[in-house]
Amino acid sequence: MAKDPGNPYAMYPDDEPTLEEQGSGPMPGERPAGNPAGTVGLILSILGPLAPIGVIVSLMGLRREPKGLAIAGVIVGILMTLLTIGCAGVIGWAFWVNMQIMDEQQDITQDYAAIQTAIEQYKLDNNGQTPPDLNTLGLPADATTSPFQDTYDYRTDGTNWSIGFVGEDGILDTQDDTRIEGGRGTFEDDPFGWQDLQQALMYPIMSGS
Repeated sequence: MAKDPGNPYAMYPDDEPTLEEQGSGPMPGERPAGNPAGTVGLILSILGPLAPIGVIVSLMGLRREPKGLAIAGVIVGILMTLLTIGCAGVIGWAFWVNMQIMDEQQDITQDYAAIQTAIEQYKLDNNGQTPPDLNTLGLPADATTSPFQDTYDYRTDGTNWSIGFVGEDGILDTQDDTRIEGGRGTFEDDPFGWQDLQQALMYPIMSGS
């Protein structure tokens, strides 16, 4: 203990801290400041669509201590952002495929209706005989061309008829061909009860051809 020369009865500790030393560090009982940005960033990172915002907020939180939640927010946010982009891509691709198939199916529906109407009229004019080929019907080229830009494969035995188009292999009379028998009624009454049609339309999309 040190004595005060002016007051012999006063005693002071020898290692009393200076004012500068007293000002550094937290006061007794004071808690260190938290990191709200790190906490908020982690929460946002967990919420898929908001993950990119969570990454930004977490990066801001790295400027303060403690950094644990901020680091976790950056990592989780990046992973969730990539997952969200991947899911959105898959959903978008599936939607595009579905729309393309619907467009092609509508084209085939219209072609079939036009061909069947023309054949029925031909049969009325020719004692029930079917036309020998599609060119005899005088239809426009787009009505006798499939969505794959090849002419429908028309076949008839004089009474019954059918049209078809090739599948993925591009070769007629193989298992992936699609053939539509004539006289099945309109597609509104029998809307492609031919499930192999959807498969046939899917092949080029899935194979990238």
